[in-house]
Amino acid sequence: MRTLPRKFTAVLTVIGSLAVFVAAFALIVRYLSLTNHLLVVVAAAYPFLVCGAVLAMVLFAVLRRWLVTIVAAVLAATMIAVELPWYIASTVPEANTVRVRVMSSNLRMGTANPASLVSTATLNADVLAVQELPIGLARELHGLDATFPYRALAPRDSAEGVGIWSRYPIEQPRHFYSDEMALTSVLVHVPGVTAATTVVTAHLPGPFPKPVSDWRNGMDRLSKSLRDYASVAGKGAIIVAGDLNATNDMSEFRGLLRDGYRDAAEQAGAGIQFTFPADSAVPPVVAIDHILTFQAAATSVRTARVPISDHVALIADVALASG
Repeated sequence: MRTLPRKFTAVLTVIGSLAVFVAAFALIVRYLSLTNHLLVVVAAAYPFLVCGAVLAMVLFAVLRRWLVTIVAAVLAATMIAVELPWYIASTVPEANTVRVRVMSSNLRMGTANPASLVSTATLNADVLAVQELPIGLARELHGLDATFPYRALAPRDSAEGVGIWSRYPIEQPRHFYSDEMALTSVLVHVPGVTAATTVVTAHLPGPFPKPVSDWRNGMDRLSKSLRDYASVAGKGAIIVAGDLNATNDMSEFRGLLRDGYRDAAEQAGAGIQFTFPADSAVPPVVAIDHILTFQAAATSVRTARVPISDHVALIADVALASG
């Protein structure tokens, strides 16, 4: 085999070494508490930084440096393996279930197109959960009333505005606000389901560019709220839909997925659902919108565009126990 020029070999070695370092750093960060913006960015970019390990494996193979090629290959395999569960359906709903469709949409402080939101929700949802709902837009969405006659809205002219529309009767609406975090919950009476289903919409503060501590506090509050909902749910299901400003590669987010809570995309094997930003020519690159389930089984998850919003909507089909 012809020997590569020394300068070319040196360049490939440097690139390969940097790629391995960045990929290994990303894998480590995935299991760290995120305390600064650098760690947040690295965790958010994890699905793409996997490519660094693959690139390093190829480069070192070209250089015939087999030991580091094996190291890069093991690193790449490990990084891919931790994401695989999101692409393998892990639940099979029981026969005696009722399906409910839940749609979550961030309305970008009310700039999302009302007509498009109404038509998308009418075609795809039984329950619509929205975030960043200002007072003015809440008044404009009367087109939802024909399909979703029940609602619990807490609009605000800030990022904390949230709301829930439902085809089915609701009761006990509750609203919570704190430091740019907003929660609204209702009990939904789905026909054919004995126990009422708790539906929650949430909007958490982002970790960037504001202090990461605000985001961490929001995650802690949401975790406590999820435990509280579960403690009073009895046999009823819980569905949490919203802009959580966190990806599945952030350890703080995965901390929510305990005590019976599951991410619908992972549960259904739908893979990582990139939802933001959705207002540019390139596809969304981070998965910060989520639908979580408790005592329920998500069977499919998909996205839908709502023009002018900077998030794509997230839609999940969820099976609820009928007994």
